[in-house]
Amino acid sequence: MSIKFSFPSFYIVINNDSPEITDPASGIKLVADSIFHLMSSNSEYKGLPSIEDCLSRNNCTLLIGNKDDIEQQYSFLEDEENVHWLSMFNSFNKKKNFELSPIRAIHFYGNKGGQARSTFLACLARYLADEGIRVLLVDADVEAPTLNHILGIKDVPAESSLMNLCNNLGIPPKPAVSSTIPGVGLISCRPSDSSWDADYISFCLKCSTYPHILSGGVHELKMLVNSSSESFNYDVVFFDHRTGVSQSVIPVINSWPGSCVIFSRPDSQTTWFDGLGELLKFYPENPGLFISFDMETNSSNRYMSVGEEILRENLLLQLSDAMSFMNDEPLSPEELEEFYIKWGYDRSFLKGGVPQISQLQGDNVKAIKNVCDILNIENIVKKSSGDISLVDIITPSVSGARDETWFVESDTTRLILNKDSNISYILGRKGTGKSRIFREAISTGVGIALIAPAEFDSNSKLVLSSDIYLRAIRLVLDNDYFSFWWCLIYCRIISKSDSEYKGNIISMSQRNATEIIEMTDPVKVIHLLKNNDKEIILLIDGLETIVDLKPAEIREFVASLLSCMATIHSNADFSRYLKIKAFLRMDLIVGTQNIEQQLEGRSIELSWNEQAQLNYNIACIAANTEISAIFPDVKEKINKLQSEIKSGRLETSKCESLLLEIFPEQLRRSNLKALTFLKTYFRDASSAMQEHKATFYPRLFLNFITQIGKRLSSSGSPCVDGNKKIENAIIMDAYEDAAMGFLSDVKQELYYALDLHDDFAENRANIDKLIGEFNSYKTPFSFDETVILLSTELGDSIPQQKIRDSLNRMKSMGIFEATAKDSDRWRAGRVYKSALKMKFVRR
Repeated sequence: MSIKFSFPSFYIVINNDSPEITDPASGIKLVADSIFHLMSSNSEYKGLPSIEDCLSRNNCTLLIGNKDDIEQQYSFLEDEENVHWLSMFNSFNKKKNFELSPIRAIHFYGNKGGQARSTFLACLARYLADEGIRVLLVDADVEAPTLNHILGIKDVPAESSLMNLCNNLGIPPKPAVSSTIPGVGLISCRPSDSSWDADYISFCLKCSTYPHILSGGVHELKMLVNSSSESFNYDVVFFDHRTGVSQSVIPVINSWPGSCVIFSRPDSQTTWFDGLGELLKFYPENPGLFISFDMETNSSNRYMSVGEEILRENLLLQLSDAMSFMNDEPLSPEELEEFYIKWGYDRSFLKGGVPQISQLQGDNVKAIKNVCDILNIENIVKKSSGDISLVDIITPSVSGARDETWFVESDTTRLILNKDSNISYILGRKGTGKSRIFREAISTGVGIALIAPAEFDSNSKLVLSSDIYLRAIRLVLDNDYFSFWWCLIYCRIISKSDSEYKGNIISMSQRNATEIIEMTDPVKVIHLLKNNDKEIILLIDGLETIVDLKPAEIREFVASLLSCMATIHSNADFSRYLKIKAFLRMDLIVGTQNIEQQLEGRSIELSWNEQAQLNYNIACIAANTEISAIFPDVKEKINKLQSEIKSGRLETSKCESLLLEIFPEQLRRSNLKALTFLKTYFRDASSAMQEHKATFYPRLFLNFITQIGKRLSSSGSPCVDGNKKIENAIIMDAYEDAAMGFLSDVKQELYYALDLHDDFAENRANIDKLIGEFNSYKTPFSFDETVILLSTELGDSIPQQKIRDSLNRMKSMGIFEATAKDSDRWRAGRVYKSALKMKFVRR
């Protein structure tokens, strides 16, 4: 059986050569009898009368007989143009066939009114016109056209109307020109003169009863624009559509397929997701994106509600389906987060007309630029105007302790590295730059190290978290962690150098507990500080890998440090002379008593805005000798911009231009834009369900660039494509290996964070098994079901509660996160999905 919609009827075709079928009535009776047993539980099903009523109510024709005979008699079904929403129910209607137009069409649609569709379209047109791009706007809102008023065009002649193109009025078509936005033309839906009212109403009726009339008009327009005739010399065409299930939408998009910009609001009124998904399938090369209009003026900074998070996920799932037509593996909503753009209410519209771009609020200007970038509008216009031996070994990523790239500042780092700031707790996940900032704080004299991460060079003379003498002091004090911290503070205060501090630690490890506690009593520390009469800032990092502590002991160890710091903050004598800046993995403080009050006003989460992230990306490229050798001109440009990059203030657009001199504009995987990949695949997805800010992982990106460099130097096959950009395969393979290397680093910390066995070696083996179980596992997943499955796979030796606790600990580390729709359903964090080799599966 197959279904085909040919306006205005459905045709249900059943291939059946039964001799019982002598006419249509006998065919319908055969169908009614055949499905009777399937409908036995439905009391409303009355057999033949129900079938006849269903067919009549939905304007359906039932065709039963020999398939070849039907195809010959109803051949028009195969050639029928897609002119109505009901075409989405056609059998096997998986791909839209179309010829690429030299000039791009962009369609603007909203499921309902009041979503800023037309105003955003006009602002985007102005932005492009300011860039020298000629834009033609087409008001395809047949029932309520208003685009000419928004553009300030009072008089629309018949020659400038869609009605003229569709009805063939015999008037040579010519766009109206906007006086307020030079470079923008308009094909309005109807002439403005009231003498055309009867013709316009007749046109609306024809569009409803014979939608092919719209198809013909748009085909005519496409031919005129593509011929670049004097009146229609435009670079891109925008169609403004009617909302909802309007008759005009499908025939217009089908006649000139293009990306769809779909509007919504962060409320519960956008619900028809299948219909929106249908629009995205018309142009698989670049299906489109979503814009969320919010009445809040700075909506981009507004906390996303759970309801909006669910809406965003539903919308992006439709986009994922559209993108996966040509690919085996769909992208998850988290990977497509950049395709959901916020547009806030802008007061500049209160003055009337389309405001200058400079008058818009900053977030809205950024939204416009993001739309151009994702839809590739400016680059498409520019194009039309002009004419490896793989490394199988997992390589651990480069730690921030050894990162030799330029240090790139951000608003966050500037606050942390300010001696006068009140920041004492620097919170971040693995790979978010804690150790790199810690190192910078030492080298710039912000403070002196109390404990440094184990990844630091053992020849650095710093006391590392892996130091055996720290372990010895802990054991002497019988794990009295509070006294341990005061011992370290005492030793650091009396030392004039890193070497002397290390010597004092060694000396202290040879004393007994009573001596240590008496010598390093906090009161004595206060007297020492007063005698020195100068402020000391102590820096701490690397506690997550402190030697020989089990997971529960590490949390207790960190809690004692927090207690010690609370004592310092609350005592005026201490706080005058002593500050501690602790760089902590944020899951280590979860559950600590009164932690919220202690952190208030004194903590900061490591986060990178887009500009700082891209500046760091450029810095990594500059530091890579293999990439520099192949792209020397790019390296020279970067060197000239060194000061701007180090300050994190090189403009985003300039960063993007530099990146696109090295990376291709489009990656073959789901036609993902390279800039989208570089911006999103190395950071978390923002979510209403996350306990912490989304952030960028510089360690992952640095390892990615390192892996590319290795491939460029060792690849036997061409490493650049025809456009002299890095080959797609090298990029994706490098990312895969970088993600695996990053996971390898994270596992080193999981060995200390998860408690699956009392013996360290056994615990490590169990954690390796646990991580391995997620290979090819689906995401999102049910938490409870996964706990049961893992318990079965890992065996009875690991209690189910320990598995449950381990997953929760991994969640607090950012490896997993709850979905917005259901807190019991989890998904892999975007950065970890590839590392764990999990597969996104639509529920």
